Amino acid sequence: MHHSVFDHEEDEQKIELKNSKIFKRFLPYLLSQKKSIIFTLVLLGIIVAINISLPMILKKIIDQDIPSGDFRNVISSSVLYLALFLLSNGFSVLQGIIITKVGYETVTRLKGDIFDHILSQSLPFFQSYTPGKLLARVESDTEALNQLFSNISLDIFRTIITFFAILIILFLNDYKLSCIILFILICIAISNYFIIQYLKKLFLQCRKLFSQILGLVTEYIQSVTTIQLFSYGNKIRQKIYEKGMERFRLESRVSIIHYGAYHSIFTLGEILSVAIVFFVGGRNVFLGTMTIGGFVMFVEYVKRIYGPMREFSEFVSTIQRSFVSAGRLFSILDRKPDIVDPEIPLPIVDKPHILEMKEVSFSYKKDTPVLKRLSFSIKQGEMVALVGPSGAGKSTIANLLMRFYDPLEGEITLNGTPIQKYAVQELRSKFALVLQEVYLFPGTIMENLKVLNSDIPDEKIRKAAKLVNAHDFIEQLPQKYDTVLSERGENLSMGERQLLSFARAMLLDPEIIILDEATSSVDPTTEKAIQQGMEELLKGRMSLVIAHRLSTIAHANKIIVLEKGEKREEGTHEDLIKANGLYKKSYELQKNKEIEN
Repeated sequence: MHHSVFDHEEDEQKIELKNSKIFKRFLPYLLSQKKSIIFTLVLLGIIVAINISLPMILKKIIDQDIPSGDFRNVISSSVLYLALFLLSNGFSVLQGIIITKVGYETVTRLKGDIFDHILSQSLPFFQSYTPGKLLARVESDTEALNQLFSNISLDIFRTIITFFAILIILFLNDYKLSCIILFILICIAISNYFIIQYLKKLFLQCRKLFSQILGLVTEYIQSVTTIQLFSYGNKIRQKIYEKGMERFRLESRVSIIHYGAYHSIFTLGEILSVAIVFFVGGRNVFLGTMTIGGFVMFVEYVKRIYGPMREFSEFVSTIQRSFVSAGRLFSILDRKPDIVDPEIPLPIVDKPHILEMKEVSFSYKKDTPVLKRLSFSIKQGEMVALVGPSGAGKSTIANLLMRFYDPLEGEITLNGTPIQKYAVQELRSKFALVLQEVYLFPGTIMENLKVLNSDIPDEKIRKAAKLVNAHDFIEQLPQKYDTVLSERGENLSMGERQLLSFARAMLLDPEIIILDEATSSVDPTTEKAIQQGMEELLKGRMSLVIAHRLSTIAHANKIIVLEKGEKREEGTHEDLIKANGLYKKSYELQKNKEIEN
């Protein structure tokens, strides 16, 4: 089945708001840290047990030790209270260290899976996500989850366990008074549930705004030369300021609702509950149905039961932000690549001897065809050139041959077999693609040439560089092959960067080579050096050359002239000159310009 870009438009908001199984999705990541998590849960149980027992020691001191008249009993109970308190704090520190380690390892593994999944996506995915958005997902959203795991995950469990443990103790001591307290707590929980649901939607909007701002900043930094050239700085600054203010207003709304409504409800409930305990409990003390120590213990437990709820209200912001981030991350993990391997891929047994496009049609957008029923073939040892105006579909053909996209109609075959029947990576391993825009990584020239295979011997690197005439300019650099390149190789000329890309392609030892406007941005002298090196590279291999300068492909076995996605002319350079068509007009126009220059 064929797919196109427009088959996979996604409603980001719908995906994230519907993701209600986040904990289930996290289980595989958490289970990898099972031993550490079990140990921290044991520590958690001990800590909660100690903290719950402290009010009972207070009751014993008031009701038994002080009335006994033996000050040693008061001392021993006080020492026990202090020892348990210090032990609880010590266990809390140990627990925090372990859970922080668990959080970082879990999030690092999740980040790795997301990055691998992004790399497995086909080109339409990267057209629907800007670099800024992907950066926000991979870095910012995973860090929000790291905060959840490292800082408050165990605190959440502690508050829940403490809450129910205290509730049980309250009911065991005075179930009537406890029913009143529970009723107040239920009213608070119901009212705050609706606030939480509203906050979740606001947090989602905040995350989206953050992604937009990050995307804008990333894109503006990448195009800083153009911005400075056309004096767009003030307009861009204003646009970022407006987006920042929009986020500020939204975050302010969140804070007002969180602290003004959500937090205030807990404070009101706590004051009301303590007042009721003083009234009812004090009355019971006077009636003799409750001891003073029991009264103090009950008041202490009521205050402590609001502690976990109050803490949970403080966590709600981080929890909701983390859930929104998790939903956004899983929306990426849930997206299936457009280009996938067949269930049972066929191996490419024989050396590629013929690559064919048969009646291929393709569109990026509905009702806007890029290619229309295009057919041609490349045989082993042949050089086929594609020429035509911008938008004719030349680069699209390269993307289709390497299966970055699938055709809407027709098929592409390698050795007579549709390329969809081969594993994607095995198919692409037969190709080397050299683009007009060369990407070089920060690092040395040697590291950039070894980026595809770090085990390549240095001597083989130098041999490939000599073959494409890159060795001479490298040797003239101060550090030669150990020269450190800046980002994108900006400290080299366009021609030098292109020579390195040819050397990199040479090291792949490909069976099919695609050159996409690879020499259009270099000077004629460098172009001549590249042409000399490429003759050896193209020997015995299929090659598809997309060219703007027609003089560079005059020796091709076949030249295909494209216009508006259709094949207008086909033949050798001599045949097309004799045909007196579009190719000849373009060739003569370029020739005249070169003579004038």
